[in-house]
Amino acid sequence: MKLVSNSAAALIRNSFLKGLYSFLLLAGLTYSVSSYSQISSAKTVFLIVMTGHSWSDIHGSANAPFINSLLPQAAFTTNYFSSTNSFYEANYIWLEAGTDFGVSVSLPKSTHEISSTNHLTALLNNAGISWKVYQEGITGAGCPLNSSGLYQTKFNPFIYFDDITDNQSSGSAMCVSHIRPLNDFDADLSGNNLARYNFIKPNVCNSMSSNTSCSIDKSTQIQTGDTWLSQIVPKIQASPSYKEGGVIFITWDQGLDNSPVGMIVLSPFSKKGYSNNVRYTHGSTLRTIQEIFGVSPFLGDAATQTPLDDFFVLSADGKATATLSWSASPGAISYNIKRSNSDGGPYMTVATGITATSYIDKGLITGTKYFYVVTAVNPSGESNPSAQVNLAYINEGL
Repeated sequence: MKLVSNSAAALIRNSFLKGLYSFLLLAGLTYSVSSYSQISSAKTVFLIVMTGHSWSDIHGSANAPFINSLLPQAAFTTNYFSSTNSFYEANYIWLEAGTDFGVSVSLPKSTHEISSTNHLTALLNNAGISWKVYQEGITGAGCPLNSSGLYQTKFNPFIYFDDITDNQSSGSAMCVSHIRPLNDFDADLSGNNLARYNFIKPNVCNSMSSNTSCSIDKSTQIQTGDTWLSQIVPKIQASPSYKEGGVIFITWDQGLDNSPVGMIVLSPFSKKGYSNNVRYTHGSTLRTIQEIFGVSPFLGDAATQTPLDDFFVLSADGKATATLSWSASPGAISYNIKRSNSDGGPYMTVATGITATSYIDKGLITGTKYFYVVTAVNPSGESNPSAQVNLAYINEGL
């Protein structure tokens, strides 16, 4: 399915009468579309992050028999890159926030505390969407703010955010309830008690790391991680949460020398045995997860990266999703989204009170044209509509 646009962007100048006329500028109304729209039917996400190997180390390797056995039933890319090759911490934080907040050196976690609430799990909290982190090697008795044994804080981005740790408190209720030992995962899985977003990280050895606590031989590192995946992935696939709308993303934090790393997508909705060479990054994964859960605005470079939508098949009912984005209008306190099936209207208001500068419109039908405008709102009233953006969906099959 391809997207046809009759207007690539829009620029509006709106005025509110408040004593004198004050002009509000709403610029750059643009869009993107989930072309393979089964992604909008996904309910539960499992993100598994392995460590430190390029895709060329894994793909076709005799040291990774299980991973390679997944490929005929999965979609995968040969051109997926970590967002930065500076330090591990930066890539994990990027998967959570679309930026590394300036993490440029591998320092103790205490130097990387992040006060910003512009990250994924904060958006999920605000939307009432459940999430949980499973870290192998922690006890669950407190917030795991310090490395211990085979658990390393640099592989746990969530503890860097002060809103999760109650300003770095080891007794943080938010942290303890959401960041759990991997041992809890089996019970939650078998009890059908999973959160909707599940971040899963094996310990330093099982993640394929070259840490001195583990093997320094590359083939053994890969074999160890492959064996670990062979134990956890089939359990997920057998669960109701997976069968009734689950998506498993398996990726690596970073590779060597800026080379591509793996990204494997397993889902009842994913294409089988499909691969492409589109360039993706960790920002693409973050954007895709935001699309699945319908939380906005897109975080950091998730706003500009290509989502992983191509790995998902079209839904049987032909439904798709469109994302509108625009620049903030000075003086506006919210925005209204209006849609029509006719060029020039009349428009139906589909959303009001939007405080972000993006909106995800779900349940659109392939083969149908849509016309959008956005208005800005402040205490004096509603602006004139933006210039129209025209969308058309063309269903060309799978």
